Amino acid sequence: MIRKLCAVCCAAIVLLFAGCTSSEQKNTEYLQSVRTSMTAISDATEPFSADLDAMFSSITDDTKQKVLDDLAAMKTAYASLSELEAPKDYEQVQALLEESATQATAGIEIYETAIGDLSASTFNQSFVDALAPGDEAMSQAFAKLDEASALLTNAE
Repeated sequence: MIRKLCAVCCAAIVLLFAGCTSSEQKNTEYLQSVRTSMTAISDATEPFSADLDAMFSSITDDTKQKVLDDLAAMKTAYASLSELEAPKDYEQVQALLEESATQATAGIEIYETAIGDLSASTFNQSFVDALAPGDEAMSQAFAKLDEASALLTNAE
C-alpha cells in the first residue's frame, strides 16, 4: 500500500513538474517568437530609408518599386506579430503587439497608396501631406511596441 501511495505521489510530482516545464517552455517559445518577429521587422525596415532617399533623388518606376517592396516586406513582418499565440503570462504583451501591427499596417498602406501615385510632378506638399496620417499611424505603432517592450522588461 505504501509503495502504491509513493508511486502515485511520485507520478503526481512528475506531472506537476512537467506542467511547470511545459508552461516555462511555452513562455520561452513565445519570447523567442517575439524576438524573431522583431528581427524580421528590423531587417525589413533597414533598407527602407536608403531606398526612400534614392527614390526622392530620382523618382522612377524602379526606385518606387524598391520602396513599395520594402513596405510590403515591412507589412509582412508586422503581420507576424499578430499571428503569435501568447501564453497566459504574456496576453497583455500580445495585445499590445497586435495593436502595433494593426497601426503599422494602416500606416504602411497609406504610404503604399501615396508612393504608388507619386511622380516627379506630384512630389510636392500635397504628397507630404498625404504621408502625414501614415506617419501618425507608425508613431502609434512604435508607441505600442515600446509599451510591449516595457512589459517584457518588467517581466524579466
